[in-house]
Amino acid sequence: MGGSLGLGYHLWDDLIASIGYTREWVEASPGGTGTGPNAGVINTNTTPLFGRFRTGTQITSAVRFTLAWDRRDNRLFPTKGFYQFASAEFAPDFLGGDLNYARYTLFSRFYFPLPLGAVLKTNVTLGYI
Repeated sequence: MGGSLGLGYHLWDDLIASIGYTREWVEASPGGTGTGPNAGVINTNTTPLFGRFRTGTQITSAVRFTLAWDRRDNRLFPTKGFYQFASAEFAPDFLGGDLNYARYTLFSRFYFPLPLGAVLKTNVTLGYI
């Protein structure tokens, strides 16, 4: 549960810079799958990374900076063009959260017109956290 607040500004016709803040309460708990006598039991052989993550309720408090390039012909119903953005999100200690990280994302979406009014949409996302 949480929320976000953001502000953006058109630097040029198709270039938009924005900043945002997110605060959320995240609950994580270990759990198994299936039924029977071992239901709900974690098999450490199949979940070796779970021990690296915190369980219980944690607060995420993060700020995000984004630069977007939007060359779609229509923002609601695009038929050609592209939308791309790069963002950096930071959740440092001084923002008051329990989870600290830096996340970097590159995103590209392309639209191609097809016969009979159809549109092909494809996208690629790269990220590092």
